[in-house]
Amino acid sequence: MSGRLAMSPADTMALPGQIMSATLAEVEEGQRENIAAAQLELEEMHADVRMQTDRIRERRKNPAQDKILKTLNLLPSDAYLLLAPADIEDEAK
Repeated sequence: MSGRLAMSPADTMALPGQIMSATLAEVEEGQRENIAAAQLELEEMHADVRMQTDRIRERRKNPAQDKILKTLNLLPSDAYLLLAPADIEDEAK
């Protein structure tokens, strides 16, 4: 519609900046660095999730919970109502 011819794969494209070539070894090294960085981030995320999960498990081990459930006339299946998000303790500090 614009009167221009369709591009073919043989046409050159203008790219901003200087064109640099890389060897396979350089590309492989860059990929390894990216994978190592992602792996470190994942390990930090897993540590944070593990810490939050441990806090929730500790809160569920509360021996007074059965007494509270009986006092409030709740079933053990309703124990989730007594749980608070794990980061509430951090906000109180």
